[in-house]
Amino acid sequence: MIGSKINQMVVSVLLAALLAACGTTPPADQGALNYEQGRYDQAAAEWRPLADDGNYIAQHNMGGLSRYGLGSTPENLEDAADWFYASAIQGYVPAMVSLAEVQTELGFDDPAETWLILAA
Repeated sequence: MIGSKINQMVVSVLLAALLAACGTTPPADQGALNYEQGRYDQAAAEWRPLADDGNYIAQHNMGGLSRYGLGSTPENLEDAADWFYASAIQGYVPAMVSLAEVQTELGFDDPAETWLILAA
């Protein structure tokens, strides 16, 4: 339980650092700015087309919106897992960790362990 909370905190910090690193006007960066300012629906509007086109960072970010139910995005762990998976299979380590955490929450411990090993 404590390990899960620590992992969740680590992923949150990694996501925040990733979002903070974005700073100009391309859509992903504008999405990060909107996210930082609590405008989650605007962030989703920026990230969704990129995520649909296969952008692994946008996919990871959409997973975070689904995981925590931010803005009008409903909290849905299965949707979050789908987004994190799409990003993770492209080799994005933060998505591998996020996917493992969601899989653990959903009771899929063995695949979660595999993703954590791949992320290490």
